[in-house]
Amino acid sequence: MFRTNAIYCGDCQRILRDFPEECVDLIYVDPPFFSNKQYEILWGNGYELRSFEDRWQGDILNYIAWMEPKIRESHRVLKDTGSIYLHCDWHANAHLRILMDKIFGENHFLNEIIWSRTHAHGGGEKGFSRIHDTLLFYVKSDSFRFNRQHVPYSAKYIKNFFRYVDKDGRRYRLVIATGSGETKSDYLWKGVRPTKGRHWAYTKEKMEELDKQGKLVYSQSGMPSVKQYIDEKKGTLVTDIWTDIEVIHSQSKERLGYPTQKPERLLDRIIKASSNPMDIVLDPMCGGGTTIAVAHKLGRRWIGIDVSPVACKLMVERMRGLKIRITEGDIVGLPKTIEEIKALQPFEFQN
Repeated sequence: MFRTNAIYCGDCQRILRDFPEECVDLIYVDPPFFSNKQYEILWGNGYELRSFEDRWQGDILNYIAWMEPKIRESHRVLKDTGSIYLHCDWHANAHLRILMDKIFGENHFLNEIIWSRTHAHGGGEKGFSRIHDTLLFYVKSDSFRFNRQHVPYSAKYIKNFFRYVDKDGRRYRLVIATGSGETKSDYLWKGVRPTKGRHWAYTKEKMEELDKQGKLVYSQSGMPSVKQYIDEKKGTLVTDIWTDIEVIHSQSKERLGYPTQKPERLLDRIIKASSNPMDIVLDPMCGGGTTIAVAHKLGRRWIGIDVSPVACKLMVERMRGLKIRITEGDIVGLPKTIEEIKALQPFEFQN
């Protein structure tokens, strides 16, 4: 069964087997990290305590063996134009990179994104503080979609580069109207020709348009520069090091009590960059439901999968908060019979 705007309960490997090939546009995977830690989660009013185990018996190879079939199914259901972001940390990122290369191909690795989660803090007696996670960004083919993202200019950048202010109070910078390269646009502009090895960066028609708009400023030699207003710029292009998104703090309104919950701004950037409205966004290990909540807000269709019935119920509550008509009865695969409940892990059985 394949439905969008739906929550599935169960192992994603098994559930994805029933999905058709090439049916989703974007996948974000935030699996349990290979950190050998045990988290305690306080749910709701605090009376319900759930033990969340992020550990596997044996070594890293067992963890990778557990991950591989899930990533293979994710690759199968991803469209040729699609992308996948795998979230990990230092415990397993090298091994996961090799696994992703094997499944998606080394030539389809696009970025290793460094998400600096917090500012510097105390570490151990030796070594540097670990404050970042890694996002491994892969695509299915060379025809993937990508929308460039921007962040506002910093105050320092504005001070250094947008130094001029016009009579209307608009801040701008001056950029010389010539450039270097293979283009041979060396026409005369008001009696001025580009110096040797350079050319006009704009067509003659564009220069005429800029001149009429009052956006050309001339030096004493007659060389024009172009006014670039800051309010017409999108900002600085986002790089592969993200330092402007912090983790969810204890007082955050987003906080649900899920220990591995990711901030909405992180998913907002990923979804905007690698999908368009009405595309299908899949999170096969959805946890607290951040991916599907942000996808819905951005006008995407969504699918959330989690092996935990408690997590799936939390997703329902979260999506109902977005005025989505969904109940626990709408969760596909939610255990209901005694036999299904007996098959749960002990802490899920208890809940």
